[in-house]
Amino acid sequence: ASAGTFDEQEGPNLDCLLDLPPVTGGCVRIYLCRHGQTENNRLRKVQGARVDPPINENGVEQATNLGKSLSQIHPRPDTFFASNLLRARMTSEIAASQVNSSIKVQRLASLGEVDFGPIAEGKPVALAKAGMQATYARWAAGQVDYRPEGGEGES
Repeated sequence: ASAGTFDEQEGPNLDCLLDLPPVTGGCVRIYLCRHGQTENNRLRKVQGARVDPPINENGVEQATNLGKSLSQIHPRPDTFFASNLLRARMTSEIAASQVNSSIKVQRLASLGEVDFGPIAEGKPVALAKAGMQATYARWAAGQVDYRPEGGEGES
């Protein structure tokens, strides 16, 4: 289950992280969390590195619930990272504030989104899907340096 899991009668499952096994001594647990919903997500439009909308009202609620879930675990996270994109920073800042209001989110550019180039970004998923799938197929076939036409680092 995830912090986004929702039961119509009971609401979101904020206890979803409590059944994780304890962290082994000398180890850390890393939580990778997707950003909250944006209007582009709601409208099923591609948003990668070039499109940077804020999270919407539902995204704020998702980020808040993520933070509430993280605030219940022990040890509580004390470091939060986000990419440079607004939607990721907003989500991380809202979640971190639920855990501890003094946590400052650190930007980590290497967490950035895939740049699908101008032929996909901002377009409806249905129109961009074939090109995105072709890119993923090339990556899966070992062509990890391939960049879609117009994408960052094009090759």
